[in-house]
Amino acid sequence: MYRFRFGNLFALLDEIKLKKSGRLGSQVKLYAALVNPNDESGVSIDSGDVGKLAKGQFTPSGYVQEIINKLSVNELTQNYLSNLIPALSQTMLKPLILAIKSILESDTTISPTKTFAVDDCRKESIINDNVIFLARLLACLVKETIGQPNDKFEGEELLPKKYVETFIKDDKIGKIKIVNKEEDVSTPLEKTLFTKTFNRIFEEVNPNAYSLNISNTNRFKVYVLDIYKKEGFETQSLSDFIIENIGAYVRSRNYVAESKAEGNPFTLGHYAIREIRARIKDKNEAFSQVMTYTFMESVLHAPKIFSAYELEHKLSGDKISKVSGIYLLPYGSVEGYANQLVFGSSNVNNSITTAIDNVLEIASYIDKNESEMRRHIHNNIFHYGNSFNEDTKAYLKSVLIPDRNTSIPKINSFGIFFSYSVDLSSIETNNKYQIKKEVCELINKEIEQAIPYIEDKIKSMGLDTYPFYFFALPLADAERASSEIMDEVLR
Repeated sequence: MYRFRFGNLFALLDEIKLKKSGRLGSQVKLYAALVNPNDESGVSIDSGDVGKLAKGQFTPSGYVQEIINKLSVNELTQNYLSNLIPALSQTMLKPLILAIKSILESDTTISPTKTFAVDDCRKESIINDNVIFLARLLACLVKETIGQPNDKFEGEELLPKKYVETFIKDDKIGKIKIVNKEEDVSTPLEKTLFTKTFNRIFEEVNPNAYSLNISNTNRFKVYVLDIYKKEGFETQSLSDFIIENIGAYVRSRNYVAESKAEGNPFTLGHYAIREIRARIKDKNEAFSQVMTYTFMESVLHAPKIFSAYELEHKLSGDKISKVSGIYLLPYGSVEGYANQLVFGSSNVNNSITTAIDNVLEIASYIDKNESEMRRHIHNNIFHYGNSFNEDTKAYLKSVLIPDRNTSIPKINSFGIFFSYSVDLSSIETNNKYQIKKEVCELINKEIEQAIPYIEDKIKSMGLDTYPFYFFALPLADAERASSEIMDEVLR
């Protein structure tokens, strides 16, 4: 039996590190990267001790354990993603994953339901999952094993040299997919958003820098519009973008496909705007719902099943009206082993904390009423709705109503959009090239302060069993700005 302990994990990484890498070429450097990623002072590393890790003759010190325990899984993940993964042989990453699975499976002292640092990183899920966020997996494994005994137990076998190499030709290697970000997975449910101009309108603040310290998969992304004056952001391009996509947002997939086939895209948008204008109750709410659609399809690559407008005006029911759209995040898009039915929640508020409170209250409402909502949605897809062609219905049925023979399960998750007011009065520069930089620095401080609040709210509301995907778009005077954008769209 091989035992899953820190020394064996270190041995696997040591085997596939790039030997000529100045970053992690030696065992000492690799060990330091794993246990002291922020290069804190006071860590003493003896090369002789490091060499004894795999043999079970050396256990990391208590101070090293304290360093790792202070870091969240997400902080450790981002560090490993930037500093550890690039220094490993990229052709050996999939064999590494198979080696980790093999040792875990061999270690019968570990229960199948044993969790490693977070709830969704269980022994059984690690062994069964084929879509792996490797940096996050390593972060979970290090956090869990660093505080466990590293002594070689009686009856435990030592790993043979070049153990990872034995998996290079394994039949399972073709099934492994490593993800570091959201992937665009092709399915019969194609995206409807026209995304060509997205990157010219939205700029991400500190890409991949934010994340939530919660139990399940999460993303937290912040975007800004162009800004040249301290009076506010440039919103005309965003208005044009919404106008360009409003028809696909409002109408069903069948309707959109028929309009495109008939060569009437202008008519599609024209009637969609006229329809919204006649029915709109809250412009801020309408804006936030369209933005949910925008970010879900363009960033998370989760195609819409029903937009918020379709849910509210085509599907009856007060509970459904709380949802900012229903989306599908297909297996292979992010780490994990499931298709995800993503419920949208959105809000615009001048106060960032109120906006956060509002979107999480909606998420809590959805959580409590999910069964009824799901039944309502299934009926409109499979029984009396005409929003999808028969091929798409068959695909959605296989995803949303998996039978016992289906290998890929379905889980629920939340796609969150919120916009809040960023106070630009503190911006000092008049240099138009520096304004955005200062604004982004200001937003960064506000988001970093807000994230612990969001984490506490999610946990206190009992929502940390769900994956979360957050998208934020700060605006100057958010409620007024979003209302004016929708005025421009509906004019």
